[in-house]
Amino acid sequence: MSAGATNKNRRLSAGPGLARGFTLVELILVLVIIGVIAAVAGSRFAGTRAFDELGSREELASALRYAQRLAIASQCPVTVTIAGGAYSLTVAAENTATATPCDGGNVAVRDPLGSGAYQGQTAPALNATVRFNALGQPEAGGGTVLNVGGRSLRVEEETGYVYLP
Repeated sequence: MSAGATNKNRRLSAGPGLARGFTLVELILVLVIIGVIAAVAGSRFAGTRAFDELGSREELASALRYAQRLAIASQCPVTVTIAGGAYSLTVAAENTATATPCDGGNVAVRDPLGSGAYQGQTAPALNATVRFNALGQPEAGGGTVLNVGGRSLRVEEETGYVYLP
């Protein structure tokens, strides 16, 4: 073996002092850890107000849709009353004294998923009443626009369709 061959081998072999840089596994692991920390810390800084407003708007839209479907199914007007940061649903009850439907006063709608009345929480500044007739149309002319947390929720005039624009 010649002296030039051993010099060449020494230059190609990486000894403990010559290793530089990071492996791909180490780089990916660091990126994953930074991503997890950013996701957890970022949500702490953002707050939950925006999510609460979106949730209350979705919940109110769901209650309005349920009231519309209940009015169509029962053939009696259903009223959604929104006041003081809460909403509730009432349906015109049957008058048993005269045997006429829907004129015996208002009865609270029962929650299909619970044992109590159908009610929930919404934006505190919102005060409104939406009444659906037996065809599922809102009785207030011109449609209804409710502002929940700075965003609108609409009830169409002719169809009673509830949507979030």
